[in-house]
Amino acid sequence: MSSWLCREPLKATSDINFARGRGVKAATTEAAREQFRLLTQARAELIARLAQFEHSASDTDEAFNEYISLLTGFIAVAESYQAPPTPEEDSEMSEEERKKLEKSRAVYKLLKKDGNPALSFVTFKFKDNVQEKVVEHASFDFELANMIMNYGLWHMKHAAYLEDFSAPEEERMDVAKSIMDSMKMATGVFNYLLENHLRAMEYKPNTDFDERILRARANQCFAEALEGIVERARTLGHQPSLISKIAYDLHVRFRDAADELRSMSTPLGRRLHKYMSFKATFYQGYYLTYQGMDLQQTQKSGDAIRCFEDAQRALASARELAQRYADASKAYASAASSGIPPTDHPVFGILSKLIHKTKAKAEQENTILHFQKIPATPPTEPVRECPIQPGVFQLPEPSSAWTAVKLDFSKIPFRGQDAAADKDARDTSPVKPTPFDPVRSRGNNTCVIS
Repeated sequence: MSSWLCREPLKATSDINFARGRGVKAATTEAAREQFRLLTQARAELIARLAQFEHSASDTDEAFNEYISLLTGFIAVAESYQAPPTPEEDSEMSEEERKKLEKSRAVYKLLKKDGNPALSFVTFKFKDNVQEKVVEHASFDFELANMIMNYGLWHMKHAAYLEDFSAPEEERMDVAKSIMDSMKMATGVFNYLLENHLRAMEYKPNTDFDERILRARANQCFAEALEGIVERARTLGHQPSLISKIAYDLHVRFRDAADELRSMSTPLGRRLHKYMSFKATFYQGYYLTYQGMDLQQTQKSGDAIRCFEDAQRALASARELAQRYADASKAYASAASSGIPPTDHPVFGILSKLIHKTKAKAEQENTILHFQKIPATPPTEPVRECPIQPGVFQLPEPSSAWTAVKLDFSKIPFRGQDAAADKDARDTSPVKPTPFDPVRSRGNNTCVIS
């Protein structure tokens, strides 16, 4: 299925230096400052790993777990911070005390706007691929959610890389397993975002965190993990009944993903809808082909012929949808991709020849032996069969290193209170775009995301 794994870019982001700017002022000891440096280093290392698709998933897992553990450990400590209450005005206050009170109230006004200063001292920026624009928030939860999504997108792109630059034939089994494992983990990531992070975020339609696109991606990734199973079953000559059941499950998953995206109005939403529709229709033809073969084996020639006729129509429609998707994706395709355009994939020809051969045989047997009518309505769909389970994504345990250092969050200034800290925070750092496809160059595969 080379080149059929859907390609989308990583979420581009800007550089962050936690060891400079407003937040590090909470570090009252050298050990605390070192923790901020380690957090900065871990983020940079993760970004570097996410920008390369050639290395193993375990390398990315290690970098992801290291940064997310440090990040969530800091969040856990910072969430416990509560600013002292604003003092009430007293009639016996001196003029100097009154001025201090007004300044304190001004700070609390900022606090109400920015939230917990311990968790809003950094402006995080990420490209929202659905909106096609950069979004920024002074929120560690925003950083966490976007890095988790990038981890899921990396697994999708890692699988696409393995498809494009696959190993020799004798190693294809290992490659196929790695592709399936990455797509299963991507499924787990999008399910996790649906079940956990959306409840803590303001719902904004037509964004990367739109429930519709998250559900579509979860269905898509799991279906693409399952594609390797159905192809393996086909090439090994398993029973048509089993192949039809797995292919029908694929059809339903891609159909459901297409339904989720039908109402999205952004260019990416429309492009993904074309992709899901093409895949759903292709697997409709796939399952009908093998359902027809199964019915023919049980001497139900009339039903089998109806399946083959419907399969031919579905494959013809799938070719048209594949061309529409290819046309919509031309602006995003990588010239370095070695994949085969969907419309030229040999599996179309394989299925078409199989349908022609088995349909002719069924018609001949029906004319000579069975004399069955071709039904006006198609046979009942096969029972769905799914021999794999989606991956389970879990966050690593929060690092306990932050509890071992001394932090005074009351020393973190708000924006505008400390010009030098504001300058060091680099809130205006740019975000650079990312390419869609992995590029292979002398064994080094990279994608700039910062």
